Amino acid sequence: MKLLSYSFIIILFSASSVFAGRNTTSYEFDFRINPSFSSIITGQKLHRPHLNLNYGVRGSYLKGKSIYTVGFSHLTQGGNTRKDSTLTKYEMLDKVKTIAFPIEYSYALIDKVNKKTYAMAGLVIGSNYAVSTINRKSKQVQSGEENTFNQTIDKKYIAIKLGITLKYRLQKDFQLNINPTITYQVNGIKGNKTYKSNLIMFSVSLGILRLSSI
Repeated sequence: MKLLSYSFIIILFSASSVFAGRNTTSYEFDFRINPSFSSIITGQKLHRPHLNLNYGVRGSYLKGKSIYTVGFSHLTQGGNTRKDSTLTKYEMLDKVKTIAFPIEYSYALIDKVNKKTYAMAGLVIGSNYAVSTINRKSKQVQSGEENTFNQTIDKKYIAIKLGITLKYRLQKDFQLNINPTITYQVNGIKGNKTYKSNLIMFSVSLGILRLSSI
């Protein structure tokens, strides 16, 4: 519950526009700079979450009660692991940077004039292009054979994405969007025979959109 509470405090900067057409059809385009919490699940263990900054662009086609969305995103995900030695205790931060292409479908559960609620499911496909392990005490980046996390990472990134979207009409020309989502990597990070890790991310997007007719 603490993770969820902290996530709602974070501010999202979102520049968006909606173009309304005929027969309840519209198009939505937005650029997002989206803070999020991410972690790594290894077996039954959830690593300590890490706050990241992600960004991307999205385009949506709205038709009746359905929304079809495609986009391009730059994701940074990771988690903290506590290490204990005979002399000191410290934390290691494993980070993965990903170029991702989300494909989403949303359906309206509540469809009113000034308030709409959508359930969303999506698939995220991408490539992990940078992996790092950082000693948070010394700020040193491990490389080579020391970076065991880098040796086990899968370059392909495939994830499922679930969430809801709340749309509130503030005035005639403005709309507030609230979009909490959770993204879970399904192909996982390949370790040795005893474990396998998966990236998981939780974020809440907030944006005020200006509505324009075409």
